[in-house]
Amino acid sequence: MRVPSSDPPAGITIRLAEADDAVDVLRVLEGALLEVDAETVRSGIEAGRVLLAETDPESGNERARTVVGALSLVPCDEPSRSACGDRLHVDAVAVTRHRREAGIGSALVRAAIDLAAAREVTRLTAAFESDLREFYADLGFGIEPVEGADRLRGVVDVGAIDRR
Repeated sequence: MRVPSSDPPAGITIRLAEADDAVDVLRVLEGALLEVDAETVRSGIEAGRVLLAETDPESGNERARTVVGALSLVPCDEPSRSACGDRLHVDAVAVTRHRREAGIGSALVRAAIDLAAAREVTRLTAAFESDLREFYADLGFGIEPVEGADRLRGVVDVGAIDRR
């Protein structure tokens, strides 16, 4: 199932991951040295909350489909699920090393915003290192410090984002 996104880079397709994609998704996320739980990723795929970016051989630049990016969403980032409300959290997002700086990560986050909007989710959150502040701010996230940590938290009002 193709998820609408805002202009992925040429030769890249963004779609919901399927059960057969689990190993490729985990390879990309773990290859970026992210701490991910395989069962969380698999259940996210089953629930339609994992996006992947892959090369498109029909573009003429690639011979085969290759997963080059992935994004995993979880229902919430609060310790108490009752505090979550109507929100999704970016649990992990990564792009393979040789494809970074091409706009794939941005396209994945925009596709996650589109997915959240389609599911009538009001807010999307993310927690990240300070060096990613500009990345998330450029995508419409409001940035706030996480108390007691050297990390930041981004929050975007899904309904307020222009997804044209």
